[in-house]
Amino acid sequence: MTNYEIWSLIISLITITITISGLLYAGNQIKLARKQLNSALETIELTREIHKDNHDWNRRIASQNVINSFRNQNKTKELRESLDQIDINDAIPLDTIISKFKTDMDLQGYIHSVLNTFEGFSRGVNQGIYDEEVIKTALMGTMTRYFNCFRPYIVHIRKVRNPELYSEYESLINIWKTKMSEPKTRTRIGNT
Repeated sequence: MTNYEIWSLIISLITITITISGLLYAGNQIKLARKQLNSALETIELTREIHKDNHDWNRRIASQNVINSFRNQNKTKELRESLDQIDINDAIPLDTIISKFKTDMDLQGYIHSVLNTFEGFSRGVNQGIYDEEVIKTALMGTMTRYFNCFRPYIVHIRKVRNPELYSEYESLINIWKTKMSEPKTRTRIGNT
């Protein structure tokens, strides 16, 4: 074997060794990159869960704050005082409401203020701004009672102004009524 062949063989062995070392190093780097990618994906998933929980918490707080604000404004108290002796547990006939407008100029504003507030709550629930359970627990009875009370006026105002007026409010009330009418089931114990 000549010197040229020996040097050629040595250089080839060195080249193969460097190539194999490079491939092993690249494989190790790919393995580390995969670990980092998996770790990043786990972190993203954890962050998403934390963000979801924070969003849910903030919705509940926003719901509670808007309920407190509504109660502090006493809109329903002003409305009840304007209606005087009229029972708000039953539907008030449209003629009665319109005749009351003539004697009490503020009544229409009170009615619209309360109905608009409840429409805003309903829209907030539908769009995920407010937590439905918080609103439902605090205001379901009040919102249902006022919707039933002013239903004739709502129908009238829809004909006069906008057929979609208070539709989200009505939709939320109907959803709650449907959920209440569904039988409550218990999980079975033992063999199923």
